[in-house]
Amino acid sequence: MDRQFRQFQLDQRARAEQAFHKAQAEMLEVAFRAEIAITSVVAARLGRDTPQIIRLQDQALPQLSIPARLRLLREIMDEESWSDDFPFVVPVLERLFAIRNTLAHSLTSSFGEQDGGDWSFTRASTRRVESFSISKLTYISRAAERAIISLHFIWVRSMPKSFWLDKSPAS
Repeated sequence: MDRQFRQFQLDQRARAEQAFHKAQAEMLEVAFRAEIAITSVVAARLGRDTPQIIRLQDQALPQLSIPARLRLLREIMDEESWSDDFPFVVPVLERLFAIRNTLAHSLTSSFGEQDGGDWSFTRASTRRVESFSISKLTYISRAAERAIISLHFIWVRSMPKSFWLDKSPAS
């Protein structure tokens, strides 16, 4: 009986580790899509025409750190009063990228079940130790998904009028 219980515990732990890694991979994928959406919005707002927007989006803005791009996004949204319409976008994205950086630049130091049955990884870097539960990663991923959808609406607002008024046929 002891052996069966121990095997059950090992199987439960393996499933929890797999679920955590899946939640982590999903969050990293969402962070990648958020980075692209942020860059698109900032390029659309700062560019005067389509070729300049593309140049900014593909060459200039990727050279900036994510925090620098988030600062530009916040400035643009505040300047245009879009923060009133989309108040959660920048804070959610800031939290997403803070967690993403911790996960990307740290090592797993322990794994275990928290009170309430949720499993968590404890990540350690040279600076700090932080625990991430599966539910925390899933929650921030879902919130960031909604922020990305909002960024698509913000992108439409960001594009210069010439983009919408250009009636020339595509070549």
